Amino acid sequence: MSVIEDLLAKQNEGFISLRQLLEQMAAEGGSTPQTAARWLRLLLIERKLEGQELAWQYARDVGWAPTDSLGSVYAHNALSNIADTGDLDHINTKWQEEAKSDADVFGFRTDAIYDYLKTHGLNLSRSARGDGTSRSAAPRIPDWARPYIGRRQISLGDAATILAGGSPALRDVGKNAEISAWREALIDATESHISDLPPEISASTWGSNRDSGQMLSHADIRAWCAHRGHVWPIPEPDPKPATDAEALAEIKRLGAELARLKTELAEARKGQEANEAAELATAQEEVSRLAAPVAPRAVGLMEKAIAVQRRFWGANWDESDRDTWPTQDSILAWLKETYPGTSEKQRVAVELVACPVNRDRAKRGNGNP
Repeated sequence: MSVIEDLLAKQNEGFISLRQLLEQMAAEGGSTPQTAARWLRLLLIERKLEGQELAWQYARDVGWAPTDSLGSVYAHNALSNIADTGDLDHINTKWQEEAKSDADVFGFRTDAIYDYLKTHGLNLSRSARGDGTSRSAAPRIPDWARPYIGRRQISLGDAATILAGGSPALRDVGKNAEISAWREALIDATESHISDLPPEISASTWGSNRDSGQMLSHADIRAWCAHRGHVWPIPEPDPKPATDAEALAEIKRLGAELARLKTELAEARKGQEANEAAELATAQEEVSRLAAPVAPRAVGLMEKAIAVQRRFWGANWDESDRDTWPTQDSILAWLKETYPGTSEKQRVAVELVACPVNRDRAKRGNGNP
């Protein structure tokens, strides 16, 4: 890194972008950037109502600067958009001409936002920088580099421009010599100089324009750079934590996520068990209702048969003593007198149903009672 680049990096150390802040809050607070944005929005509104509004900053070409009143409105709108949608890549073209996401344009002074969050119970980790009160801004992936993350192949021209420290979309004229040098180095790596050894970087054939037509293996470029000691700035799709602090923050975030999932699973199981118990109780009630005997309705001739049993077949007869049995004629006479509207056939039917003994088997020589 040159002296000027080192000075620029130090100038940016005291600031943190909204994207970096929300991602760190999510990682160390065990949530998501959107949830972190919702909480931060509430805190900033509360602070504004108290008349102590926290100053927003915006990223310039070199360093950071405080926003004006309109910029503060755009910054708060950017935070609200993330809180409502979770989109960290939204771009407000009214505020900036360059295509940078709002989350990368707006931010805070690191010491101010860290101290403020600490007073509300969230103590974010800070890297030691001598005084221990500020945190170096985490490396940000340039917007132009994002489309290259996870790509399997990259053209020769783009790879040479990236290694020269430029943006493939802009083709910095001032870097032509560097780009040319990297181009020759990459071409050298794609060609086999010893017959029994393959090229270091596998590449396709090309047509009229080698820079845009020849595609190089992204994985081979990364391995070639690592082997040669070159810096390849395109991160892997799922990079591993670069420092112990980042690893611990990731472990903490995953632990919080696991605890949250366990809680949700336990609540879901409780709800399922409660539903199953309620369904079982309902089913048992229905079974009991269906299994309960249904009492006969004492209407019509059934009512008359019950009346006969109560009058003639109560406790005053003995099944083993035919002399105590009421005679059929006496029962029929009583029915005719009591229910004059019944026919003879109905009275005979009522007497037959009400009689608890079989008169036919009783016909064994002494008459028919």
